[in-house]
Amino acid sequence: MTVNMWVVFYILNIVFILIAAVLLEVIKTNFDVLQKLMKAEKLEIVSNLAAGISHGV
Repeated sequence: MTVNMWVVFYILNIVFILIAAVLLEVIKTNFDVLQKLMKAEKLEIVSNLAAGISHGV
């Protein structure tokens, strides 16, 4: 293999590793946002239930 082929090989490896790191970070961020959204929805349901019970009493 020539030197140019090695250079291209290493550059492509670095690029693909960077792409993988960015994708993993995006997936992690989306997962965190989804967890916060689910928690907010649960709190809203509990709040509505509490308001309904207090209104009934």
